[in-house]
Amino acid sequence: MPPPDPAPLLLVLLAWRGDAAIALIILAAISLAAGGLWLARSEERPLGTPAQPWWADAGAREAGDAASRLALVEGLGARGGSRDCAILARAWVAESDPSVREGVLAALQWCEGEVPLEIFHEALDAPSEAERILAIEGFERRAQHAAIEPALADPSDVVALAAAYALRRAGACDGVTQACARRGPAFAAMLALLERG
Repeated sequence: MPPPDPAPLLLVLLAWRGDAAIALIILAAISLAAGGLWLARSEERPLGTPAQPWWADAGAREAGDAASRLALVEGLGARGGSRDCAILARAWVAESDPSVREGVLAALQWCEGEVPLEIFHEALDAPSEAERILAIEGFERRAQHAAIEPALADPSDVVALAAAYALRRAGACDGVTQACARRGPAFAAMLALLERG
C-alpha cells in the first residue's frame, strides 16, 4: 500500500486551524526576514573586527574622557604583554584624541609583544610632530633604523633632529651627515648638543 498523500492532511489542518496556521506562517516569514537582516548585518562587519571597544578589553566599563583613556593606555604599556599590545593597536585605530594617540605610541614602544610596525609608519606620516617623534623612537627601540631615515627629510627641524639623533646612536651616520649638510650649521650644532647630553 502506498504512503498517504500529505497534501490533503495539510489542507484539513489549514481549514481546521485556519487562523492559527496563518499566524504561524506569518510568524515564520517574519522570523526568516529578521534572521536574514541579522545575518546581513553581522556579515557587514569585517572578519576580525572586535565586538567591543578597545577600552572595554582594557578593563574599563565606559570610554571616559581622554585622561581616563590615556591612563588605560599607560597601564597597557606598563604590562606590555602580547594581549596588551593587540589592544593598543586597536586603540591606535579607534582613537582621534591627540594625547591618547601619543600615549598609544609611547606605550607600544615598551610592549614586549609583537608590535605592528605599520602603526609607526602611519605615525611617521601624521600631522603631529609629537606623533612623528614617537614613531622614530618606536622604530629605534625595534632596531628598525632604515624606517627612520625618511624622517631626516621631514619639514620640521625638530622631527629631523630626532631622526638624526636616533640614527647617530645606532651608528647609521651616512644619512645624518647628508641631512646636516642640507639643513645647515644650526642643525648640526643642535645635533652636537644632543649628543653631548
